[in-house]
Amino acid sequence: MNGERRRVAPLLLVTSLVLARGALAHDWWLEPKSFAPKAGAAVEVHGRVGVAFRGDLVARDPRRIVRFAAFEATDEREIDGAPGADPLGTFTPRRGGLAILAYESTPANLYLRAPEFEEYLKEEGLESIVSLRAERGQAVKMGLERYVRCAKALLVVAPGAAAAGALPAAAAAPEEGDRAVGLPLELVAETKPAALASQAFDDGGTFAAQLLWRGRPLEGALVCALERDHPDAVLKLRSDARGRVAFALPRRGVWLVKAVHMVEAPKESRLDWESFWASLTFAVGARER
Repeated sequence: MNGERRRVAPLLLVTSLVLARGALAHDWWLEPKSFAPKAGAAVEVHGRVGVAFRGDLVARDPRRIVRFAAFEATDEREIDGAPGADPLGTFTPRRGGLAILAYESTPANLYLRAPEFEEYLKEEGLESIVSLRAERGQAVKMGLERYVRCAKALLVVAPGAAAAGALPAAAAAPEEGDRAVGLPLELVAETKPAALASQAFDDGGTFAAQLLWRGRPLEGALVCALERDHPDAVLKLRSDARGRVAFALPRRGVWLVKAVHMVEAPKESRLDWESFWASLTFAVGARER
């Protein structure tokens, strides 16, 4: 929009709602304007909420942000933005190499009728919660939940004009990889992002990641991967004892990897469950939009 900040529908700022069938399992992800920017060039970072890698823009609401930051080498910076507008923020990389963007939200409440809640649990691979509700005689009880968003995006930054506060060139390691940055539920890419950016994956390639819950490997979680131009071709795996998954990616493009973990909510919340939604976005190959 030629630099003009876009106002986003107030509906997206609602933090407590009852969803009808068909509006379940909304993912939340970071979508930077470019996954391969140049150092010194500003990158708009958008938030989106939706399904099947199609979603609405999310307005920046400071009340919902626990942390929204960029990591380059050992440097961590907050990503600033205008309240009530899209993009969520603008990030200017200071060096070539890997940049990790991370977003953690405050909890928001969600109330679902029992059939919709049970359907949502099954869709997200949370059969253990379905079983637990059945054991407790809660299968017909409304789902009383609060949820937290834990989103990451990986940018492979090309060397460019020196930015203000530029980091030393020695800080840029060509083989550097993703790392845990302290999100409650976090996907950490084990495949080097620079390798992903340079490959076409026309004949297939492997993307490995680890799912961490409070910094420890999470076993048995359903992890899904989908590509922006073919969102219906969803790849699904369960994390192993080390929290690992390894997807054979069939094509290049922009990818979303996601997982959901649910635990019992704190008693003071007066809710039953607390869910954590992890997402990781990155680009494979050179094609961008």
